Amino acid sequence: MEFSWGATEVKAHELVDAIVEITETGASLRANKLRIIDTLLVSTPRLIANHTSWKNGWKRKKIETMALLLRGALEAETKVGLKMNIARKNLANLLQTLPALRNPTISNLSQEGWVAAETIIDEHIVRELIPALKAAGAEGIIEYPSIKWFTEPGSMISPFLLTNCSNRREGVLPKSYGARTALSARLFR
Repeated sequence: MEFSWGATEVKAHELVDAIVEITETGASLRANKLRIIDTLLVSTPRLIANHTSWKNGWKRKKIETMALLLRGALEAETKVGLKMNIARKNLANLLQTLPALRNPTISNLSQEGWVAAETIIDEHIVRELIPALKAAGAEGIIEYPSIKWFTEPGSMISPFLLTNCSNRREGVLPKSYGARTALSARLFR
C-alpha cells in the first residue's frame, strides 16, 4: 500500500491496480477512465470550533453566524426562486397553484390592476409548475437560483459540534463567509 498526495486518479493507470479516493461527483475518476467499484465510506463536512472560542461570546456569535450562512447555502442547493406578473383579478387562482413557505410575496406594479408574485420552491417541481402558472394567468415568469435559504428563526449550531482545533487570534474571523455566486435567470414568456 502506498500513500498518494494528490492526483491519485492520474497515477492509477501506471502505478497501481486499484486506488482508494475521496470523490464528490466522480467526474475526475471518469475523466481518467476509472470506475467506482465500491463505496467504502460516505463522509459529511463538519463545522468545528475550539472550546475556548465557544466560551467567548463574540467569537461564539461569529461561529453561529457562519453556521447559519453555511446551512442556508446548503439548503438553497435544491431551491429556486420564481417571479411573475399577474392581473390582480387572477391572483386568487394563482395563489391556489403557487407553493411557498408561508405565502408568496405580492407587490403592486406601476400598472393599475397588476401585481408581481414571488416565491422560493423546490427545484424539482418547476417543470410541472410553470404550465400551471401560465394557465392561471401568470406572465413574464422568471426562474432564478436560490443562493441561501433560511427557514428556522434563530436556528444556530449546537455545542456538540465542538472539538479542540483552532489557531485564530482573538477577534479575528473572516468578513466574508461564502464564495461569490453569479446569478443566472431563465425567462418564460
